[in-house]
Amino acid sequence: ELLLASCAFEHDIMWRFLWRVQLTWIYLDAGLVKLSQGGWSSAASTEELPALDAYLRHTFVAELLRKYLLSPKTLRLLTPVVPRLEVFGPCTAHAAHFLHAFYGRPCLLLQSIEIIAVGLIIAMHIGIGLGLNGAGFLSVAAILSWIPILPHLESTKKCVPQNSKRTALLGVVVLLGYAILCLVFGLQGRYECLEARASPIKTLFHNRFNVFAASDPSVTWEIMPAMLADGSVVDLWRYGKPVVWDMPRRAARPGRWRTFPMIGQDASQSELNRTYAYFCTEWNRQFSDSLNHPRRLLHFHAYMLRASVLDPANVSKRLLHAQQCS
Repeated sequence: ELLLASCAFEHDIMWRFLWRVQLTWIYLDAGLVKLSQGGWSSAASTEELPALDAYLRHTFVAELLRKYLLSPKTLRLLTPVVPRLEVFGPCTAHAAHFLHAFYGRPCLLLQSIEIIAVGLIIAMHIGIGLGLNGAGFLSVAAILSWIPILPHLESTKKCVPQNSKRTALLGVVVLLGYAILCLVFGLQGRYECLEARASPIKTLFHNRFNVFAASDPSVTWEIMPAMLADGSVVDLWRYGKPVVWDMPRRAARPGRWRTFPMIGQDASQSELNRTYAYFCTEWNRQFSDSLNHPRRLLHFHAYMLRASVLDPANVSKRLLHAQQCS
């Protein structure tokens, strides 16, 4: 009851405090993972593709940034800034918040530090949402997670109980303790999938959010050459456009379509036939009035292609499935 009544937590009831703890660990863990893997380190060799250079290639905003603002050298310099912002940004914002509460009266410096730190984090997510393919919804969700605890400047404090400093100090201890325990748990390699009801304590410290954790130096895309009744060949994946094997500038089917080529890893042949038959239906439904239409789809092959970002001419091709359309 003292925790809820304290002026230091008058705008930070218990769930908001726990929310801060959770956010701190999510960003801390994601940033440390980036720093431990290739592509994000400032010590990366010049032969290694910087992570930002790999990601900022597939949206209109990314193309504008690369053309007018971000040179390859600039991307290499900015790449290590992202994981360090993830590691230190939330910690700085929350530490400033709790220290301000511990201080007991308005402190413009601490309030400004908190506002700047949160502003940089939100700016990072805006950049991710606009510059990375398919990251818009994720970035909106990440920004919304900061709404309940957005900092604000305060000119006066109505009351400062003597126990508020003790409570604020307890918040700092709990915040750091929880983050340290999660970090220790992670460094021990306990990142396997856990059953929450069977291992509640382990699950409590199993908090990971590794989106964009490592830099992928390669690009994959799909092509589905399809034979029509009139003998012409089109690309089903690109909705009937001419077949072009070169690396596309943008994904033809974004969103969840990007996971479609992965369905064959554990599927039987009959399951694959039923699944890929969707493309036959998608194309032929426009000719439902004629079974002998010259543009009806007869059969197609689904390929996945992969190329290095640094060497796009070196392309590998893998057949995913061959489908006959009835």
